Amino acid sequence: MRMVALSSKELPIREKGMARGSAFIPPSGALQADIFQRTAPQKANAVRFGTANGDFNAIPVIDVGPLWNPAQADQKAAVLKKLSDARHVGFMVIQNHGVPQALLQEVEAQARAFFARPPLEKMALARKPYASDSTNTYHGYFPVMNNETSYKEGVDMGPNELPSGDAVPTHLPLFEPNLWPDVQTLPGFKPAMLAYYDAMQGLGLRMMNAFGEVLQLPNNHFDDKFNQSISTLRLLHYPPRPQESWDQLSEEGFADGEARQTPLACSAHTDTGVLTLLHQDGVGGLQVKNKRGQWIDVPAIKDSFVVNFGDVWSRWTNDAFPATPHRVVAQAQSRMSIPFFFEPNWDTVIEPVPSCVTPEQPTRYAPVPYGPYMWEKIKAKFAEFRDLPNE
Repeated sequence: MRMVALSSKELPIREKGMARGSAFIPPSGALQADIFQRTAPQKANAVRFGTANGDFNAIPVIDVGPLWNPAQADQKAAVLKKLSDARHVGFMVIQNHGVPQALLQEVEAQARAFFARPPLEKMALARKPYASDSTNTYHGYFPVMNNETSYKEGVDMGPNELPSGDAVPTHLPLFEPNLWPDVQTLPGFKPAMLAYYDAMQGLGLRMMNAFGEVLQLPNNHFDDKFNQSISTLRLLHYPPRPQESWDQLSEEGFADGEARQTPLACSAHTDTGVLTLLHQDGVGGLQVKNKRGQWIDVPAIKDSFVVNFGDVWSRWTNDAFPATPHRVVAQAQSRMSIPFFFEPNWDTVIEPVPSCVTPEQPTRYAPVPYGPYMWEKIKAKFAEFRDLPNE
């Protein structure tokens, strides 16, 4: 999962570790001062968004069908209000999203079939450093690792047709080709993943434009910011966790801390990007942290998607729609999780939108190009990304 450690709260003026060679130059001097003092023009009927309160006891479940169904147009305003209110949680479960049930079932079946293959077959898709002769360092398979808080195996895939243009650094691992299992062994795997990737791109853009409507942005405001998207589809398998896999973990690796009886399968984190669209099975284990430090269970509802905000969306909305810490508690049975990290174009500029800038909450963040900003974040994440190269 694209994620950032909770301790990595940054100062917004100049990005620590900003990728070298980026065409973006952070503002300085008077220009920088102007950026941090300005506020958006106020309209008499405009809605303005302050900081989210993080005060929740449950994850909202929202029927988003009326957003796109003309026959339910009279319910659209109520749904947009629910999307707006969900900013205080940072998570929601959406239903009637338009992705066919048959496709959800097929992609989950293909994921299960892949993870059930012998280790040597799965390692044929492994990326570096798990396979020294691999040509990939980002897209591909990673195995389960003992004595890491994250106890999971997974496969990362990017777009089948890679973005192009002078501004796209195609030499970076984010633009690697995908690695596919042998077609004789899993003939339905690639077709299912390509179809699902396209469906997620469509759902992601529909959700972004719905949030754009909430934020009083022009219709289809986000279309040209995601037309060469570098989104990532990830398949995750959390096997049951044996005790020997967590004997050496610190208390941070346990849901119950010092008691050390309930290990985590994924440590507390926030996602790095814009939106995460998660399809999960019915096992559960995903939890979200509220402002009181309580961990709230995310319901595992059949044929739904969990949607959560990433750090880039928090930045884009001046912290009005913040990324919320979440974790996965290890379960007694295998858990399947299929997150889709919906990401903009490499050169999309991330800058707080006007409706999230007020005199009481002026602009907190300087503009940054998405790609270089995100790349610096993703390299230092959990174990499977530690050795990714610099730009």
